[in-house]
Amino acid sequence: ATHWLLAARAADLQGAVERRNDWLARAREAAADEPGPVLVTAAEMNLKRGALDAALEALQQLEKLGALNPRALLLLARVLRQRGDFDRLHDLEPKLRDARGVEPAQVDEIMDTLYVDMLKVATDRGGRAAVDAVWTEATRAARRRPPVVVAYARALAKHGDPAGATKALEGLLDDEWHEPAVQLYGEVDGGDGLARLRRAEDWLRARREDPTLLVACARLCVGAELYGKARSYLETSLALRPRAETAQLLAHLLERLGDRERALKVLHDGLAL
Repeated sequence: ATHWLLAARAADLQGAVERRNDWLARAREAAADEPGPVLVTAAEMNLKRGALDAALEALQQLEKLGALNPRALLLLARVLRQRGDFDRLHDLEPKLRDARGVEPAQVDEIMDTLYVDMLKVATDRGGRAAVDAVWTEATRAARRRPPVVVAYARALAKHGDPAGATKALEGLLDDEWHEPAVQLYGEVDGGDGLARLRRAEDWLRARREDPTLLVACARLCVGAELYGKARSYLETSLALRPRAETAQLLAHLLERLGDRERALKVLHDGLAL
């Protein structure tokens, strides 16, 4: 069977799908008593080529045989996620948690991705009730993990609840510093911008050289029409970590302040980044 599997891998690398499938069929015949390696290999190859149905079929055969090893479980999670089969992926979590050889951090990442995907779908296609339903369904542990909290806060902000988004982000950032959460904190539109600015500046006392926090403070200053302060924050952030986005924000602010010549230079330097 090993010989046929090697031939199948070679055919797959050459893009010869029919020949690959023929070698896989021969390998399956040669290993009728132990089809696991052949089915896992078939699933991997089909997943790589985007043939999700074929990959799922191979893994389901393994599942019927009771032979879903850790490698196969992780493959199944990837296939289900790409198919958007959220319910089945959610139901797979206990098996992933119990599987020896699957690290808890791997399962956390898979489940974080699941809830983030579900929140995005609920945000785009549903309403506030759909967003809250996903958040309620998430485990307590998932509701503390940064990517999930950020996705939830983004959903709340989009559905007109900046106060709820702010509360979620502050709860996260008080416990764990997370750059995307800091960025979103400055971008949330609406709510008590001055209160958010005061909170961000409190964090800044302990993180004076955090370029993302400086940009967040600058955005909040612009919202409060504190343009001089915003300029200072953006210039400091740009000096600490040159980024095109920061340069663009500073250029727009400088143009608003009437310093067009400086704005053009900053924009030019930003484009060079």
